[in-house]
Amino acid sequence: MKSIYRFFLLALIPQVCTGCTGWWGEREAPRIPGNRISVLSEQRPPLTITGDQRLVSIPRPHRNTSWPQAGGFAHHAMHHLSAPGSLTKIWSRALGGGSSKYQQLLGSPVIFEGKIYVITADAVVTELKASNGEKGWSKKLGLLLGKGSEGTLGGGLAVSGNLLFATTGAGIVFCMDRRNGEVIWTKNIGTPIRSGPAIYDGQVIVSDITNKTYSFDKNNGSRRWQHSGILERAIFMGGSSPAASKSIVVVSHSSGELVAIGAQNGNQLWIESLVGKRKADPISNISHSRGNPIIDRNLVVASSNSGRTIATDLASGTRVWETNFGSSESPWVAGEYVYLVTTNRQLVCLVRQTGKVVWVTQLKSFENSRDKEKPIQWTGPVLAGDRVLVAGSSGEVWSLSPFDGEPLGKIRVSNALYLSPVVADEIVYFLDDNARLYAYR
Repeated sequence: MKSIYRFFLLALIPQVCTGCTGWWGEREAPRIPGNRISVLSEQRPPLTITGDQRLVSIPRPHRNTSWPQAGGFAHHAMHHLSAPGSLTKIWSRALGGGSSKYQQLLGSPVIFEGKIYVITADAVVTELKASNGEKGWSKKLGLLLGKGSEGTLGGGLAVSGNLLFATTGAGIVFCMDRRNGEVIWTKNIGTPIRSGPAIYDGQVIVSDITNKTYSFDKNNGSRRWQHSGILERAIFMGGSSPAASKSIVVVSHSSGELVAIGAQNGNQLWIESLVGKRKADPISNISHSRGNPIIDRNLVVASSNSGRTIATDLASGTRVWETNFGSSESPWVAGEYVYLVTTNRQLVCLVRQTGKVVWVTQLKSFENSRDKEKPIQWTGPVLAGDRVLVAGSSGEVWSLSPFDGEPLGKIRVSNALYLSPVVADEIVYFLDDNARLYAYR
């Protein structure tokens, strides 16, 4: 059941557990015979293909030598990455500090100039060689977080030049020398941070769980501006990182707000809503998304768990299109198409300009399909090497055709995957829930 509960905070318990019996020691009533079939989230109507039936065309793959922050670059629009050939494991490395009942691994690796940087669930930052996984330096940030911080929820990394930035569940932002891990400056915002920082225009931009966004000067840590959103109590474990482009920062809040902020002064430029239609089950009514908003050219694409995906004009905030399905993961824009893993475990291809559905592929919903046990949480997608990659809590990575969604193959790693794949220099990296890092070429 870990695959379900790792994404929710305790604020959900009063809603989900209303009417439960047998939790506190009393005798449960006899169970009524028969098969039990969910009438809530597992019985959503199928998506309708609304786009024209022309062949999907994707851009040529490009070789990115780095993946310096969450989502790749600050705009998060990575298009088609180069990763030719079949995926074959070239190395794996156990880092320690995986998820447990006290701590959760939420930060994806970042890659820069042939080095990989990983922050584990116990707030240990480690440097590795991208070519062979050989470990370099390690820094135990937990020793600097203070008493009672042994269990850590959240955190992420970003790199810029010789500076490495780390956010933590204790609410402290670290700036380190990426060559040796020495701490240069710290800032304590006082509230937990569940996502990685964004680096843009000399700034380190972070969002906390209360929907406040902070900008710090990357060189000395001085605060440039702060923006406050609406507080939301029922949220997923984890969060999205801000996107930035053309002097605008776009933040997806757990309240369902999508907010555009001026990068220079923190002034709010426009606000959109990702809140979908109210549904019967409480989990589907959570508007939070752990996925990053995407800025592609002049379009912002974002999605939420409550059943809405939208595209908005970056400059004006005018809505271009919307759908009646959503995701708790990041969309992926490639040329004139958008790929998305929906909350109903479907991989969808949309037309970027209209939001019309071109094709839909149903992913596996349960590890045990017959008994509908162990629901699978899918993450991604990532387009690399003429294949769409999605990773699952079952430990499987599926490869699907970007043209029609047909499965091409799959690989399996040792443990559950909750973090989206990362690609750099034609190598695909996966970090599993036990903090083992895999490299595939």
